[in-house]
Amino acid sequence: VMHRNFRIQMCFVCMYFTIQMCCRFVLLPLSFAIERFIATHYWSWYEAASPSTLWVSTLSLSLRNIEVTNSNFANNPGATINGYSISRTFQVQENVELMRYMCNFAVPSAISGCIVIVGLALKLYGPAEWRFVRNIAYTFFDLG
Repeated sequence: VMHRNFRIQMCFVCMYFTIQMCCRFVLLPLSFAIERFIATHYWSWYEAASPSTLWVSTLSLSLRNIEVTNSNFANNPGATINGYSISRTFQVQENVELMRYMCNFAVPSAISGCIVIVGLALKLYGPAEWRFVRNIAYTFFDLG
């Protein structure tokens, strides 16, 4: 029998990789639009390329994520996770189903995420002589 906290952590890992794969195409245009907005309206500061530029871009995206999270909690005020009592047999069956679910979603997402990270690492840190391999690796990063 798996402990409930461990199951919750495994669900969070599964959700992280699933959301990463599903929302990438939604978040990329948003981050590009925010970055272009900052670059357009504050161009002299942006072109100076100071370390604070990265912090401001990250902060603006984080504030948007906080707003989205708060709206999700506001839409579901009655959801609770208290009072977990279930028979041992049913709990074992639930654990098996949960592991199947995680294998169906988290493992492929994690594999594709690893391919993306390896592609970026090869592009950034690969030998200069491996130009073709580095470009193919960057293509995998871009597709991921």
